[in-house]
Amino acid sequence: MYLQKRLDPQSQGDHQEVVRAQFFRFLASSGRMKLRPRYLLWLVSPLYALAIIMYLKHVQFQGDTDWLIDQTRAALDCAAQGHWIGCRDGGRFPLLQRIPVIPMIGLGFKNSRVMHCLALLNVLLVALTVALARRSLERRSRLGAWGFAAILLFGPFLVYAHSSFSEAMAASASLILVIACLEGWRGASVFALAFLAGLSRETAFPFLIVAGCLAFAIREPMRPLWRADGFAQLGFGITASLILSIGFNFFRYDGWTNQEYLDPIYRVHDLTTKCLNLNRYSCILF
Repeated sequence: MYLQKRLDPQSQGDHQEVVRAQFFRFLASSGRMKLRPRYLLWLVSPLYALAIIMYLKHVQFQGDTDWLIDQTRAALDCAAQGHWIGCRDGGRFPLLQRIPVIPMIGLGFKNSRVMHCLALLNVLLVALTVALARRSLERRSRLGAWGFAAILLFGPFLVYAHSSFSEAMAASASLILVIACLEGWRGASVFALAFLAGLSRETAFPFLIVAGCLAFAIREPMRPLWRADGFAQLGFGITASLILSIGFNFFRYDGWTNQEYLDPIYRVHDLTTKCLNLNRYSCILF
């Protein structure tokens, strides 16, 4: 009976029609499928994980990171000896970059171990910053969100994260602060981020104020800036960081300014170099 059914041409024809119909139905459903960005993200994730492993295996920081660690050790020695004013060995680097270094030194890490931990922190900060920026912009424009993420990943951000420590952390703190102001995060979060971003440089506060106010204006265009949620916390956080930075300058230089940055050797005097630097910073900004 079974053999007869298999030899029956009509049965074989019906079976072929069913298979052909299922095949074309599959093609039709495949044609309606869209290649979403999240699918590409899943495809790229293993490559990104491999890049992180290779990055941590071959860490090559510039000399300023090693100087940062040594100067932080010197500053801690001055504090332990009660030398709170004029500790020149404390170095010229701002406070933000020293915050994660201090507990590592307290745990007895050598400079090489501290640098590897800072490298891991850089990778995490880059990933967190890109993810937060993409999520924030995706609510307004998906294309703009992925475009901005591509700019971060293919721009100088990754180069700074690999070549030095301070730029990645300072850029992440500043950008996440703008995202917090734009999305209306809680006041405590805005205060903490403004405080950390303000510690990235003694001269950062005017730029942070402008960036935060622009974010408030975009979020609530019809509301006065001083009434925006988080405006007071932004001001208090930046003010607190400025006061602490001035105090740190007294600790290092017995004065309220960073005297090493005021040294004429760090200034650009000729007009040609100034124009080149302006062009470079404009490219980085836009």
